[in-house]
Amino acid sequence: MTIPASSVLDRAAEIIAAYVPDQDLVDLLNQLQQEIGFIPPQMVALIADTTGVERPAIYRAIELAPSFTLRPPGKHLLYICSADSCCSKGGLALAEMAKRVLGVDYYQCDAKETVRIEPFRCLGNCVNGPNVALDNIVQGSMTPEKLQTTLLGLLSEPGLDS
Repeated sequence: MTIPASSVLDRAAEIIAAYVPDQDLVDLLNQLQQEIGFIPPQMVALIADTTGVERPAIYRAIELAPSFTLRPPGKHLLYICSADSCCSKGGLALAEMAKRVLGVDYYQCDAKETVRIEPFRCLGNCVNGPNVALDNIVQGSMTPEKLQTTLLGLLSEPGLDS
């Protein structure tokens, strides 16, 4: 489900308009990231005007926080559990395989913006690890082969070829 760009920008403007002068810039950026899924680059000037923070400093804050992005999120969000239990059961192999298949690192989307990959500290299903969550649905006992099949299926969904 893609939100029209005008609605995204309208919502971003509402969030920025609600900025409280003593609020931290990172809190504002985090709110945009959480509610919209990214920080619209078109809004950086408004953020600067509202907060009094210069544009280069805003871009630097976005660059320094790997969970912040100026690009819209992918159609699907894949979390890979990075907690000790899942890592010891094969979580690191899941992450490496997913990064290879998608051709990206954590906090990025594949070239077609189909899947964004992020680490997640614990998905709360340790007994069935290693775990991933695809679109917030936790899947336990994941193997690299099962995850690869899932990702390749997502990447080949109809309507994604340009």
